[in-house]
Amino acid sequence: MFPSCRLQFTAWVDAVIFVFSLENESSFKAIYNYYTQMAHFRNSAEIPLILVGTQGTASFGSDGQRKHTSRLEEQPTSW
Repeated sequence: MFPSCRLQFTAWVDAVIFVFSLENESSFKAIYNYYTQMAHFRNSAEIPLILVGTQGTASFGSDGQRKHTSRLEEQPTSW
């Protein structure tokens, strides 16, 4: 897709749901890049945004707590 056409949807969207894999840091970086590109076309505060992190398998200890921490969990909670 041509860059000039890629984000035309930004002008008419009512909301955006970004989905990324907690197990794949590049997927998070990709949606962050889309978000920053969208911000050039429209005030991001005007667009409701939902950020969803998916995970295929998880390792939990006997206490029910996760055994490991993903680097993605260390990312800022707001853009």
